[in-house]
Amino acid sequence: MERIELRLYKSGTFTSSFVEAKSTSIAPFLLPYPADSIQVFIKDTHRQTHYSRIINKPSQSEKFLQFDNPRNILNINNYEVTREELSCNGSHTKYYYSF
Repeated sequence: MERIELRLYKSGTFTSSFVEAKSTSIAPFLLPYPADSIQVFIKDTHRQTHYSRIINKPSQSEKFLQFDNPRNILNINNYEVTREELSCNGSHTKYYYSF
């Protein structure tokens, strides 16, 4: 099965995480995690760069997504959220993002 590589960049270094296509795998470094940007690679080919709130680079290309873009993976507002109430007076929240 095809894997998606997510490269999280922070202060000039990056960490890679892999998720299987069409899965509900969790990229362990994602939410919440301060980052400069994330690059998405599918089939080892760069597809998009998702910029954090702190990077203000104007772009007309779909290869570079500003933080306020509704597809930006670093913006928590772009995730589907489900909350499950637990019997111990707590809750469990899950965040889903679809490519």
